[in-house]
Amino acid sequence: MERARQALLGPEPASSVTGIALDWGFAHLGRFSVEYRERFGECPSQTLRRAQSKA
Repeated sequence: MERARQALLGPEPASSVTGIALDWGFAHLGRFSVEYRERFGECPSQTLRRAQSKA
């Protein structure tokens, strides 16, 4: 989960939460999103938007 977060926040943020989740072995996207939110306090899409706005 931490590596997926780092990919979302990376210097060149990806264009897709789905792609990152699948790259890091999360086959069930809904479960990924729920677990991500529980762990980090925001949806993965919010993290990605924040990273893209800084890029």
